[in-house]
Amino acid sequence: MVFVKIRSDPRSPLEEPLYLKEVIYLPISTKPPRAAQRAVKIPHQVRLHLGIPDDCWLIISECNIQYWPNDLNRVPGSGKWLYGFLPPRFFRSVRDQLVVELKTQG
Repeated sequence: MVFVKIRSDPRSPLEEPLYLKEVIYLPISTKPPRAAQRAVKIPHQVRLHLGIPDDCWLIISECNIQYWPNDLNRVPGSGKWLYGFLPPRFFRSVRDQLVVELKTQG
């Protein structure tokens, strides 16, 4: 799951700023979350839509921040940048849970 925020590149000159897409993404795991992890199980219909065959979870207690497209890799074996789009209601649910998690982490 990916969230994108556009921000100015601190390395660019002030008179001609460049912009980066700061990408926050959540790892997907095929293993059930450990006791210390917060995760959201991806519903069966959503997995089918994305082409993910096995049970899996979005880990919301861990997130990675990278800069597009410099630091991101393609989906293994597909050559694509993403699995697909999440249904809006599921996306909002995960987003809201991530916000709560980030607030509790400080």
